[in-house]
Amino acid sequence: MKQYKSLLVVLALAFFMATQRVVASDPLMNNLYFGLRGNSEVVSLQAFLAKIGVYTGPQNGNFYTLTREAVKKYQQANSIIQATGYVGPITRASINNKLKSYDVSSMPGNDKSIQTQALQLQIDALTKQLAALQLVTTQIATTTTSIQEPTPATTTILSEVVATSTQNIATTTPTQPNPFDSNIQIQNIYPSLTLSSYGYKTLAEFKITASEKVAITKLRLKNDGTFSNANILDLELIDSQNSRIIAKAEQWVNGIVEFSIVENTNLPNKGLIVSGGIYSINAFLTTPNYGDIKPYIRLDIEKAFDISAFDYNNLSRIANLKNISFPIEGPKISAY
Repeated sequence: MKQYKSLLVVLALAFFMATQRVVASDPLMNNLYFGLRGNSEVVSLQAFLAKIGVYTGPQNGNFYTLTREAVKKYQQANSIIQATGYVGPITRASINNKLKSYDVSSMPGNDKSIQTQALQLQIDALTKQLAALQLVTTQIATTTTSIQEPTPATTTILSEVVATSTQNIATTTPTQPNPFDSNIQIQNIYPSLTLSSYGYKTLAEFKITASEKVAITKLRLKNDGTFSNANILDLELIDSQNSRIIAKAEQWVNGIVEFSIVENTNLPNKGLIVSGGIYSINAFLTTPNYGDIKPYIRLDIEKAFDISAFDYNNLSRIANLKNISFPIEGPKISAY
């Protein structure tokens, strides 16, 4: 209880400070692109895009699908040719010119910053949790004294009821096919491009669709490009919609990298790849050795064996992927 009260005080203080400060309008100094994480300039970009109403995601400095789509909307609205979602010199200049007019001090009184609204929501939610906790504590104290040990007769009757109910369920539950035919599809949505630098980069992004909810617990990809696997390190499988790392793969085996995904009911979608979602493959790239021909990376899913898919609601039901055409080719990521 004391912890809840202390946290409430801290949030209230943070809220007060946020409402008293003026949001900085520092210009964007660097090009910004898909795959950046924890970048302070991306936070400024997201705050700006939120203010003009094209971005509703978290302002966490992670440049993923939601941020890229918001940048595209901005580029289209401002007649910037080739709305790719990449914040280059032209887009940066346009945004920097507008940033000067977006200080909180010049806004109407009812137009508060996104950060202020978020803090207010946290305080409201915490207040409700505190009230609920107090109510539960009172109820437990009231009912504990009335709990009695069940009599042997009561225990016997309860056991018989449970046994009978279990038998009825066993005889009425319909048998479902295993494996079952699934119309799951995996679509590459990331463009082929030439890198302007090395470091933490996105190598592929794909969208998964199916008529029923399907979960994937294993994903294997082969680099069918000429970029040495020795220069592709620390691969991560990312949920593009919330920037959560689903799985990591630290080594290549015969040119193949495998992501093994373990079910965790405490995470969104049980921590699995799920149909309806968008996912990306990110890695840290070191500088390759090459001559006149630039090496490239292309991560492909070569065959059905490279995917383990199941019914999301019953992971013992295996999905038959007969409708997918293999190989599923990833984008061509070329060295600069």
